Amino acid sequence: MENFDFLYPLAYGGLLLSAAVYFFLKERQHAAGFARNSFFVSSLLYVLSLFFNDGGLMYDLLGVLTPDLAILTVVILIFNRLAPRPKVLYFTIFAVIAGLKLFFFDAGREAAVNYFETGSMCGMESNEAKTIIGDKEPATLPSNLSSNGELLLDLNMTNKDDIVPILEKYNMSIRRAFPNLKHDEYSELEEYYILDIPTFQLKNIDVIIGELQESGAIDYLERNEILELPTNPTTSFDVAPNKPSFGINDPNLKDLWGFEKMGVAEMYASLKEQKPKKKAKIVILDTGVEADHEDITANYLSIEKKSDYDKLGHGTHCAGIAAAVTNNGKGIASFSPNSEFVTVSSVKVLNDAGFGSQETVLAGIIKAADSGADVISLSLGGPSNDSHQKAYSEAVKYANAAGAIVVVAAGNSNKNAKDFSPANADGVITVSAISPDLSIAPFSNHVQDMEMGIAAPGVQIFSTYPKGKYKFLNGTSMATPYVAGLLGVMKALNPELDTKTAYQILKETGKELDAGNKAGNFIQADKAINAVLEQE
Repeated sequence: MENFDFLYPLAYGGLLLSAAVYFFLKERQHAAGFARNSFFVSSLLYVLSLFFNDGGLMYDLLGVLTPDLAILTVVILIFNRLAPRPKVLYFTIFAVIAGLKLFFFDAGREAAVNYFETGSMCGMESNEAKTIIGDKEPATLPSNLSSNGELLLDLNMTNKDDIVPILEKYNMSIRRAFPNLKHDEYSELEEYYILDIPTFQLKNIDVIIGELQESGAIDYLERNEILELPTNPTTSFDVAPNKPSFGINDPNLKDLWGFEKMGVAEMYASLKEQKPKKKAKIVILDTGVEADHEDITANYLSIEKKSDYDKLGHGTHCAGIAAAVTNNGKGIASFSPNSEFVTVSSVKVLNDAGFGSQETVLAGIIKAADSGADVISLSLGGPSNDSHQKAYSEAVKYANAAGAIVVVAAGNSNKNAKDFSPANADGVITVSAISPDLSIAPFSNHVQDMEMGIAAPGVQIFSTYPKGKYKFLNGTSMATPYVAGLLGVMKALNPELDTKTAYQILKETGKELDAGNKAGNFIQADKAINAVLEQE
């Protein structure tokens, strides 16, 4: 997919300018056909741009089209009124051109010498702004860094002003990374800032990093790395249809080979007479979730509308594994035996091309935690260029303090997960993928060096998919929401369950595999739930 960031400002700017030219020519009895044609072409380009912007067409119609048309209507009315007055019209057209240049094409490149006093910067985007559109970053970017701010800084608030000369020297801008924290006291995230380096200065990034580290203005620096949705690993097994009686009527239970091996029928029996203490909230951080999918919607709770759709399908697949509606006569089932135990929500941290950045994922963890998440599931990540991802660990610390357990995919590179983030962050439960024969999947990263490593089914996993469909996928991405779904039921029974206690239950009740610590113990749903019930 090409990068279509230019299309929206070009098309909308064309609409405004062609309207101005039309009224100017019409009043002076010149042929205005060219202006009319330009307006028509710009309109087509503008509508086309809505299909390529993040958020989906419906989101753009509600959030972008309405104010755009309002502005266009006002501009046309002004031009029509001023058409007989050439001098005023000339000035107005000039103002429109200047405004387009300022707000559409040059936004986000001003230095922030006085930023620390204001906490904001005119023209700069928030931490929830656009990530990457298309398949890749511009070729000039080093080390796979985000163009929406290449460096993530933990500022030394005592010496923060010492960074100003460096900002001025390299024409860099800075903004708070996470300006809307509900609980500053949970972590040091309020001291994190995003540094945006102009393209022409990227060749000096190593020098810039060195000067920042020597300035005394920062306590820590990380690269704001790009995260890419993992490709679906290709592997297959001959899996016999699942035949046990689960006492539920979902037609595709036969395709869920993991249910028999994880003791789900026995878990349902244990929960039959149990009433949860709360409805636990599982939040999927991914490409979004198709909120109106027939096998998700009854369990779905929206956090924000822009996260309630999914063009790529990855997030929807994960949501079905974690919290599909059980016993509704449709599709698949989840660990939750009915709709009293869990809800599932979505925070879209990867765009419609499957890309995000470290910053967008961190912001997603914070948003999920602030929304009251009990479990946060991240089926994403990538190789880490930093020896230790302090920012991820701070975000997990924030989520833990808010009462959430964070579960992360180990990765699909058949390597040690310690070299992948956020799988290597402090305080997360890291999940490897298991094949139907209970061997570690050939693609799965290994978790022996993780603080809390565990295993779940990750090969030929059948789950929900956009447009009301279902699909088989492979990956640690699929194993992760299995763990998240089980933790959701556990938290519903014991809302005070913290990460370490929950992990100990999963590990002690899990099945030891031939792969040993390389895979971690394989989750056993019935035994884990019984262990929680015994604690009550």
